[in-house]
Amino acid sequence: MTRTATAVVCACAVAGGLAACSARGEAATDAEIKVMYLLPTLNDEAYSREAAGARAEADRLGVEVDVQAGPQRRDPSPIIAKVEDAITQQFDVIVVDPGEYAAQLSPVLNKAEEAGIDVISMIQEIPDLEPTVHIAYDESAGYRAAGEYMGELLPEGGELGVIGCGIGNAQMDGRRSAFADGLPANITQVQIGETQCDPTKARKLTENMLTAHPELAGIFSDTDIALLGGIEALRAAGADLAVIGGDGQTANLELISNGEIQDASTSYPSEIFGATAIQVASRLAADEDVAALCEIPSQPLITEDTAAQVLALIEEIDAGSAQPEVPDCTENHD
Repeated sequence: MTRTATAVVCACAVAGGLAACSARGEAATDAEIKVMYLLPTLNDEAYSREAAGARAEADRLGVEVDVQAGPQRRDPSPIIAKVEDAITQQFDVIVVDPGEYAAQLSPVLNKAEEAGIDVISMIQEIPDLEPTVHIAYDESAGYRAAGEYMGELLPEGGELGVIGCGIGNAQMDGRRSAFADGLPANITQVQIGETQCDPTKARKLTENMLTAHPELAGIFSDTDIALLGGIEALRAAGADLAVIGGDGQTANLELISNGEIQDASTSYPSEIFGATAIQVASRLAADEDVAALCEIPSQPLITEDTAAQVLALIEEIDAGSAQPEVPDCTENHD
């Protein structure tokens, strides 16, 4: 099988910030294909929705997928053990969304490739690993748009507090950097704090921000899950600030749709990630040509105008009445 490093990028119109692009081909599924899909945890909606997208596509293609996750997002040892199990059980493909511990997974994933297992890495690159296929999503455009939208919400500028999920994590650092690139010069980030994606810690951080900066005009969080804690602090204080989050989680989208506290969120099309990975895995196992880099198109910022539409599509996919559309990652996709 020939797999080159040529990027396959699908551009398309996006309805409501979740649907992706192009018509899908049918991967060959004559032989039984075993795919292990590894996620840091299922206690985070972004990952549970990714699993839902993977299962929906697996059902469509007749692929056997074993979705596995660790009990907590900061301990890589259970995922390492699951990769070892996949090697022993001779899975055809391992899909891994590494979350915060990409570096720790590199040795065992290299071992899996040496054993003849195809490895698909998701979203974050894994150091010292050359995966069979990497599925990428450039979040910078969405977070830059979030910074620009904060400027629209605060035309006269002001002080901004930032809730960070993980400081030192490449993905989260990139989100905050892109957001800052979009901010106008009259908005100043006066405090940035790390919460480890914990809403309780985010609430405490936000309370401290409100006390330390009584003129605070806005809050930005690089993840919606942490922002929920910040929203509790804002609600308790009766503070009316400009608020933008990231990931487009359903509880936050409901607030946005209702015009309550949160103004916008970036889109994180988790269902598309999961479905794309399964289609790529089925093609690899069928010995079909697949590009080594598959890029999922950027999605538009979710605001009050679009939040209800995005919510409806998420619910339809979860209920099995709709399936996420995926980019065409075949080598000869023209």
